[in-house]
Amino acid sequence: MESPFEEAQKLTNVWAEFATKLATVGLTMDPSAANSPPDAARNMRDATLSAMSQHAQQFMRSEQFLDMMKKSMEASINWQRQMNEFLTKAHHSTQSVAQSDVDDLHQSVRHLEQRTLDQIEQLASKLDRMSERLEVMEQCARKVSEGQIQACGRES
Repeated sequence: MESPFEEAQKLTNVWAEFATKLATVGLTMDPSAANSPPDAARNMRDATLSAMSQHAQQFMRSEQFLDMMKKSMEASINWQRQMNEFLTKAHHSTQSVAQSDVDDLHQSVRHLEQRTLDQIEQLASKLDRMSERLEVMEQCARKVSEGQIQACGRES
């Protein structure tokens, strides 16, 4: 692992390179061109912003920056996990309810609710099939009583 001074030196070199590029932008103006002062200022602004954006892109895509962001994200996640564990232990030590307990209970209730809804849907489909069969049987019985057929499924 590099020392903090080496990291600071790298960052200083990056900014020195950026300042050098920025300073050379103003020196590349063509004096023979008859540009008005607003055009010259606009060109200077465009060149400055272009140099800044290119340098920012290079910096954000560098291995050092990406590595630093990865370490920062991992440290943040670890800190959050440790804080959650500490708060859970603190709640349990005072015999109160921790957020993880509430989350587990909520998940269990949601699972129970889903199972209950699935069972109700199955019962509803069975009831629909029984209702259809009952309607067919009632129509058959009505036709037999009216003398249209002798037995279910046979016409006279």
